[in-house]
Amino acid sequence: MELRVAHPNKGDTVSSILEGLYPDVKVAYLGDDLTDEDAFRTLTNRGLTVGRRAFRKTCAQIWLKPPLDLIGFLEQWRSCVSASTAPVRILLLMQPDQEVISVWRDSAPFWEKHREIIRQMFAPVTQALVEDGLIGSRHAVLDIATGPGEPALTIAALVGPEGKVFGIDPAPEMVEAARRATDHLGFRNAQFDVASADRLPFPADTLDAVVSRFGVMFFPSPVDAVREMLRVLRPGRKLALAVWHFAERNPFFYTLQRVIERYVNSPPPAPDAPDAFRFATPGKLRDLLGEAGAMAPSQRLLQFTIQAPISVEDFWTLRCEMSEKLREKVAMLSRDQLTEVGRQSLEALRGYSTDRGMSFPAEVLIVSGTKNRPT
Repeated sequence: MELRVAHPNKGDTVSSILEGLYPDVKVAYLGDDLTDEDAFRTLTNRGLTVGRRAFRKTCAQIWLKPPLDLIGFLEQWRSCVSASTAPVRILLLMQPDQEVISVWRDSAPFWEKHREIIRQMFAPVTQALVEDGLIGSRHAVLDIATGPGEPALTIAALVGPEGKVFGIDPAPEMVEAARRATDHLGFRNAQFDVASADRLPFPADTLDAVVSRFGVMFFPSPVDAVREMLRVLRPGRKLALAVWHFAERNPFFYTLQRVIERYVNSPPPAPDAPDAFRFATPGKLRDLLGEAGAMAPSQRLLQFTIQAPISVEDFWTLRCEMSEKLREKVAMLSRDQLTEVGRQSLEALRGYSTDRGMSFPAEVLIVSGTKNRPT
């Protein structure tokens, strides 16, 4: 039902409704503005609260972005409502996966806008994945968490017209951007679809390589995702994953982060929460590959230079738009604070400016493993 009240506190109305319900009745409340916060608080420990995706604090347990997230939620609710623990089950199903997906959906327009610069910046990482994945002409390759189509389209050029590259991403807006890039560049051997890493829409033993560039750290269940990668690989073929090394070794991240943290508090992420540096510790992802069943899992440290042929000012814009965390923190600043953060950020970034644009030393871990051959 739709709740419309004459007074401003929707929590009181929700309390009245709850008094007329049996304790085991399943309750979900969907709200999209500040007037719904009282209802969210009232339903704490009693039902499931769902907020529409926005850059503000909320008491809601789940974020949604209409229309696709809402449709997915309703489908999950219908399938779970027969169980006595429906709110708990759906919460487990949709978090943190749906929240992470919503973040990337919001970021998609910016990643498409800066697609070519991002391709250039991370080209050395793409090359490392190609090398460690043993990718060559005529191969069938899967790129997981492809974003707006990279490294999938770079690999599509490498495998040639007789090869095939599939790119998947859970964010529909990213997939749409990748398809536009495919059409613009004229590729006929690349295909992009909406899919999750732990439910790959491919038959077993069909692919020559699987890669993911900066994706695995955001997977809801990395070990299940790796098992799926191994399932779809042909025996004896390889998967290769790229993850960031420690933040303090990557000024691409810390230069702006250190400035903004002077004004906005940034609590550390929960242990093993989806985060850019979830697998920064050497050996963590390699051991996970072994746990998932990969043969001869290995890792190497890739030290390279991030090159961006743009000005300091343009890089400041690019980084703020690429990162949901930075966008959210910047939105919390007052006008005077924003002016000062901008000044300090540009000053810090000038230390990485050259006559060819921005240049940052960077470190990434390349982790790979092989699918076992049948005996």
